Amino acid sequence: NIIVPIGISYYTFQGISYLLQVNRGIEPAEKNLIVFSNYILFFPKFLSGPIELSKTFLPQLRQRYLLNYPLIVEGFRLILWGAFKKIVIADRLAIIVNTVNSNLDAFTGSQLIIVFLLQPLHLYLDFSGYTDIALGMGKTFGLNLTNNFRRPFFSTTVTMFWQRMHMSLTHWCNEFIFRRL
Repeated sequence: NIIVPIGISYYTFQGISYLLQVNRGIEPAEKNLIVFSNYILFFPKFLSGPIELSKTFLPQLRQRYLLNYPLIVEGFRLILWGAFKKIVIADRLAIIVNTVNSNLDAFTGSQLIIVFLLQPLHLYLDFSGYTDIALGMGKTFGLNLTNNFRRPFFSTTVTMFWQRMHMSLTHWCNEFIFRRL
């Protein structure tokens, strides 16, 4: 049994991308330990993202923070919207999905089809709810985090769906796995 910290994948993705960017000479190494630590450990996004690239997030962390009432209000609106999606909708869907998935033989074909259709909605609302909370918390600190979701279920193609679903992970994979050097 190995104990793994929550959100280890986001720390890993950000660390790898930072090391690759510095190693490629695309950006200089961060000299300020506090700024770098905030980049890696910024707490609102460690559960489900977004994955922040150093080229966009480090400059924001270097800026002096001034209280900005409209940003704080906008941030709290996003936090409440994300909490609504996560707690009110996604967690209710989870009860249905988990009940059916734990005992598939007890349900009819039509019930299984309904849960099959609810599962992606549950996952989307769960992740996007967390992401909205992270975006809102970032806004209250004067930081603009990467939006992770852009109405993926309104996509007209599978490619468009993946371009709109967990966008920071898609961008990270394109930049650091599939890109030729």
